[in-house]
Amino acid sequence: MDKREYLEKWSHLHRGVDPESSVWVRGYLSAMYRVVTVAERSRLSPNAITVLGGIVANGAIVWAASAKNLSALSLLMLLSLFVDALDGAVAVATDRATTFGAVLDSVFDRINELTLVAALILVTDGQATIAAIAGLSVTFILEYARTKAASLPIGAPERVTIWERPTRTLVSMGIVIVGMVAAAGLLPYVAVSSECAMAVATWAWPSFALVGLMQMMKHLKPYLLTN
Repeated sequence: MDKREYLEKWSHLHRGVDPESSVWVRGYLSAMYRVVTVAERSRLSPNAITVLGGIVANGAIVWAASAKNLSALSLLMLLSLFVDALDGAVAVATDRATTFGAVLDSVFDRINELTLVAALILVTDGQATIAAIAGLSVTFILEYARTKAASLPIGAPERVTIWERPTRTLVSMGIVIVGMVAAAGLLPYVAVSSECAMAVATWAWPSFALVGLMQMMKHLKPYLLTN
């Protein structure tokens, strides 16, 4: 499968999203195309990858957060993103995309987000609880708006916001990296514990989520007002 065909199939599965619509989408799909050759040879079904990969990756993230192993935690977050994207790559590359698989993937997306939030709470000894729950709440509202719009006969195409799965993972990794920098005493002009630094940095989660929600509602507004 060449790259053009891969991008066309991906766009069709995502309700016509332009693969060139943003630098995030373009970079994300370019990275995932590199695993298409491997995905085409995989004997595992996309659903098996979703379930097995999700369980292993999320379990490892919770372990690393509980153990306060920041280096492992940041790497496992990145691995979780890769595993989450791999099932979709297999589905596209092998023409095994199904409605059940799409729902299963969406369920595990929500589980992944719960895991990331739980990890941030655990690794900060609860100091990031309010920020993490606020971010999770706005994220769930964003995803509800997306899903509800897709179920309505309004003809609204998919909208890629600033707050998609890759961004959520990268922000979570950034929060952990802030903790690593604080633990090394490298934060300029301030000396705080890694837990405190990460708790403050966690407010990036609800901030980005709110921007994403506003982008989604602005996109949906003209379709909703004309129906």
